[in-house]
Amino acid sequence: MGVRSVKLDQRVAAFRQYLRANAATPKEQTLLSAKMMGRWPSGAPLVLSLDRDDPALERDPVHNNNFLYYVDDPKGLRCPSGAGIFRGTPGEKDPIVGPNDGTGTFTIPRQPVRRRIGGLPLFVVNRGGEYCFTPGLRALAWLAELDT
Repeated sequence: MGVRSVKLDQRVAAFRQYLRANAATPKEQTLLSAKMMGRWPSGAPLVLSLDRDDPALERDPVHNNNFLYYVDDPKGLRCPSGAGIFRGTPGEKDPIVGPNDGTGTFTIPRQPVRRRIGGLPLFVVNRGGEYCFTPGLRALAWLAELDT
């Protein structure tokens, strides 16, 4: 049996700086963050709570995940198709964990005109990982019985 581990470095300060540079008020920064993630800070999905965070949804796991993007939000007006939770559009990289290099864009569909923000930096960096072999129970029992 093997175990794979990945070490990720989250650049929270860079993310917050990006939000401040692309949204004027704390409320707009929270909304932009939610659009990029696909969920509000509480975990409530944008598809079910468009205008504000709804912590009650987070406490209701059945309702919290009871939606279909293409059925409930086919144009991505609630949750952009490039959001981290959705990942249904191959034309855009994931704004949070995607391999962004400062040239990527994130599109927020809205009517009458969409909003497109650019210059997405790298917010999460893979710092390494390992794949470790773990022997099965029979092998562990055999090892335990060895005279050493």
